[in-house]
Amino acid sequence: MEKSYQAKFGQVIDLHCHMQDLRDLPAWRDFFARLPSGFDYQTVVVASHFAEASWLFPAILEDPILKTRLIPMAGLHPWQASLGRAEVDRLRPYLAQSPFVGEIGLDKTWCDVPLDQQVDVLLYQLEIAQILAKPILLHSKGYEAELLDLVRDYPYPIIVHWYSCEDPDLLQAYIDRGCHFTLACDQGRDPGTRLLWQLAPADRIHLETDGYEAVVWAQEEFGPGDSLLSGAESTPDSSIPAQLLQSLENSVETYANLHGLKAQHAADLFYHNSQKLLQL
Repeated sequence: MEKSYQAKFGQVIDLHCHMQDLRDLPAWRDFFARLPSGFDYQTVVVASHFAEASWLFPAILEDPILKTRLIPMAGLHPWQASLGRAEVDRLRPYLAQSPFVGEIGLDKTWCDVPLDQQVDVLLYQLEIAQILAKPILLHSKGYEAELLDLVRDYPYPIIVHWYSCEDPDLLQAYIDRGCHFTLACDQGRDPGTRLLWQLAPADRIHLETDGYEAVVWAQEEFGPGDSLLSGAESTPDSSIPAQLLQSLENSVETYANLHGLKAQHAADLFYHNSQKLLQL
């Protein structure tokens, strides 16, 4: 049996993570079995459409080990918005079980779905989320101003995932709206995320990896930084959970260094912010 992971901090929450398919879950189960006693490590796992949610939710919720560590969440991603409101309706049972409705939003950069279709799907999910009285988790890329206008009056907490926009006035508008933010796993090396790492309110920041492929992409795009991944292959592997946790811990240390904090203080800050949101 492999050694237990030597956790740097006593508690860590990844507020946004993707898995590719069922093959990933045995690695997570094995990893959790090796975690040190008393270490609280939770991961919010995102399903982006019905086919994904239909295997992810039962796989987690029916497993006695996984359901104590992994939290499934669903929302029709803007990349899938061409599937329309009918796909959202298929997702509704999973939206009701999710801590937040998400990730939902708009994308101009990596998506070819027409804006009107993206907006229609987003507004429909906002209606459902409001009926369910749930926070929402937003994907925003290239339509930050338009997205803020659409969600400005949403009455429950808003979490913006991997905010990446170099306009300081627009970021300030999101901050003034009271939004929460996940800090991207690039650790602020992208000019589009650097302002957020510097300016996001300390009581509204959260950790995320966005999944193994996202961490690998950030490392390849911006250099190794503090990610320290032991390879760049996007295939399920028993080491992936440990590497994601390492990425989270390195983000904690990067944030602490940036703001002149002790690393444990920063870790506690992230943990309690996310725990409070998850308990809503």
